[in-house]
Amino acid sequence: MYASGNYTDQTIADFINQSGIKTRKGNKWSKDTVTDFLQNEFFYGKVAYRDQLWPGRHQAIITKELFDRVKEVRAKHAVRPRSHLAFNKLRRVSLLRRIVCCSQCERPLRVQSVKGYGYYIETSLYRGKDCVDSHARVRMDVMNRLVFDLLRNVQLPEAWQKDIERMIQDMDVVRKIENRRLEIEDELRRAGRAFADGAFNEDDYDRRRRKLISEKDSLVVPDGARAIEMGMQLETIGDFIDEATDDEKYKILHILFDAVYYDFGQKRLVGFKPHAEFVPIFRLAAPLSGWSEKEGFIFRTFV
Repeated sequence: MYASGNYTDQTIADFINQSGIKTRKGNKWSKDTVTDFLQNEFFYGKVAYRDQLWPGRHQAIITKELFDRVKEVRAKHAVRPRSHLAFNKLRRVSLLRRIVCCSQCERPLRVQSVKGYGYYIETSLYRGKDCVDSHARVRMDVMNRLVFDLLRNVQLPEAWQKDIERMIQDMDVVRKIENRRLEIEDELRRAGRAFADGAFNEDDYDRRRRKLISEKDSLVVPDGARAIEMGMQLETIGDFIDEATDDEKYKILHILFDAVYYDFGQKRLVGFKPHAEFVPIFRLAAPLSGWSEKEGFIFRTFV
């Protein structure tokens, strides 16, 4: 249907639901579910591994030609002018778009406007996935304030520059980083084989793969000069953030963070994952700033 160019994701979802067909988890189809389905290479017989596609051991249900035709139609739809100007404006001021995540399922929250207010909302159910906090939402200004407060409270040790130099010179640390990267490569290969053999469902495989790749990306041997530069920026960022424009705040947050995690039950920021080059600095700041490091270089925050 979509390949004809005459239907949208939403009209296809409506058609499927009217036909009484459920998702594999027994849910109704949504626009997002259809979008994910139509962009998933798994259905023409491929498996994603290390950002590359490999032949899977499962049987394809569509041809590569049909998949490519759908992709072409989607690209044409993407260049159509949008009429939802209010929503587009909201997207521009959502400072944490694509990095604010639910702490339970670790999936990014979506942007939504309700009665003139901007929200980040958990939409797993709409996409045919499970999350205990599905449909929960938090106001953008509340979420922004929590992250800004975290940055204002960053405290580095008095001799943090010397600590960085010692860390770089410690060959045992370097060896541990290199060994762990090799272990992750092996774990990714095994996970890919297990998924192809049907031992993992798609959600579990995708979650495991993202977690391993995220950890691997964070395993870098710090560059001394660069790490010190990052530390100097982090030391002063709490003062600058209040005077920054929205565009500047957006850039700062996306330079610093790969993800921030919000707990809807506790109504607070419970963790964050910095980009790889900032990991050594955040690690040094953790004891004085009230954080603890957990698996995958995610830092847990405390009340």
